[in-house]
This record gives sequence, C-alpha cells and structure tokens, in this order.
Amino acid sequence: FRVREICDKYDLPYTTGNFAVQYGKSWRTIAKLSLPDRFLTDTRDDAPETRSERMFDGLDASERRGLKSAIAAVRARRREKRAQ
Repeated sequence: FRVREICDKYDLPYTTGNFAVQYGKSWRTIAKLSLPDRFLTDTRDDAPETRSERMFDGLDASERRGLKSAIAAVRARRREKRAQ
C-alpha cells in the first residue's frame, strides 16, 4: 500500500483493477495516439489520453492541488455544462 500512500500524498491518480484490463487500455491508448489527427474525435488538448495543460486553463489556480484534483475539477465542470 505504500505506492497508494505516495499517490495520495502528491495528489496523483492511483489506478486499481484487473491488470489485464489496465494493460489492454494502455495498448489501446498507444494505438490511438499513433493515429493521424484526422482519425481522432477529440483534439490533442481535450483527449483523455493526453491531459495537456490547456485542458486545465479554465480552473482557478487555488482549485489545483495536483493532477487528481485537477481531473476531478474538469470532470465536474463538464458535468455542469451537460446539465445546462
């Protein structure tokens, strides 16, 4: 459990679950990122595989502690937009 504690300390996402599923998703991500842009539905700034800094531009600096918090804030913001 030491790795999980380190992830919590530095506000990093910690993934749990079946190793085979995680491995398969990693290969899927590699395959998607190797495609030319015209085959992708999201831009490189919004794609879940890249999580670039531009994706988090709309967040107030005080809201951002770490990657895990930033991802949660972006998801909440998207849910609010969909609800409107």
